[in-house]
Amino acid sequence: KEIEQVKETVFLGVVLDENLSWRSHIAYTANKISKSIGIIHKSSFFLNKVSLRILYFSMIYPYLQYCNLVWANTYQTNISRLLILQKRIIRIINKSDFIAHTNPIFKNLYLLKLEDIRKLQISQFMFMIRNNNSLINFQDMFILNNQIHSYNTRSSKLFHLPRARTKIRQYSIKYQGPVIFNSLSNDIKESVTYSSFTKKLKSHLISKY
Repeated sequence: KEIEQVKETVFLGVVLDENLSWRSHIAYTANKISKSIGIIHKSSFFLNKVSLRILYFSMIYPYLQYCNLVWANTYQTNISRLLILQKRIIRIINKSDFIAHTNPIFKNLYLLKLEDIRKLQISQFMFMIRNNNSLINFQDMFILNNQIHSYNTRSSKLFHLPRARTKIRQYSIKYQGPVIFNSLSNDIKESVTYSSFTKKLKSHLISKY
């Protein structure tokens, strides 16, 4: 039997397949990271943790964070390879055993896990939607509850959550954006500036490790 070929397109550095499963882009990202891990592993024999962390942000992090809010909204099984690779690299940076528990390492190195990079990027996007007209092209995608009704309730200033009956809809930014942003504490959501919002949220995410 002939194997059906999945059509792929590269757009602005993101590999798109016809099913938008993001498997092709994740495989591409994993291959790039795997090559960099070998370089950092060899460097770990003569570089300290501070220098290795700098290499991480130069050689690994750009692949993990680029358009993360788009392609990381998928099944855990799809991104499991990247999760394993990220754990491997932080163990190398921290000069830990290959089976060491990674939560304390992430916290010690002050690094976000892949899923929290996604939460951070989505939250930053929603913060700008709510506070900054520079994303006016996306304004129509999201509405606040107080735009639907005038009741002064606790949820009136939250984003309205659209219906999403399928997994594909639930993984979309239109659904994930309100879910993640609405779940943040008021102290974080009501930050005055983008930088203070980012700093508070990153600290909050890492504090849970």
